[in-house]
Amino acid sequence: YRNLFENTATVQWNHRVLAMSTAASIFGLAGVGVLNPSFRRVLTPQATKALVAMGVTAAGQVTLGISTLLMYVPVPLAAAHQLGSLVLLSTGLYTVHSFRYVSPVVLRSLG
Repeated sequence: YRNLFENTATVQWNHRVLAMSTAASIFGLAGVGVLNPSFRRVLTPQATKALVAMGVTAAGQVTLGISTLLMYVPVPLAAAHQLGSLVLLSTGLYTVHSFRYVSPVVLRSLG
């Protein structure tokens, strides 16, 4: 179990797997919510804006993360990546809050 938390390569791998699975989930949710006509019809404008904001923020965060690694972790870029995680968390909370005003039919269909 120590290898999962103390080995640098394993920690990087875990971070990449978590990042890509989170980004794929966000892009999938945003894509279905914005591009699917049946969902677009029942989502409020606030929920649509929240999904777009979360998708754009996730794309920016992935770009920052990849750039940070390719440039051998410069501190300003790494700090921007940390700030991006807070922005992504904030947009995620805003998205969840905006779903409060969506029709219950949509929420039941999402499971």
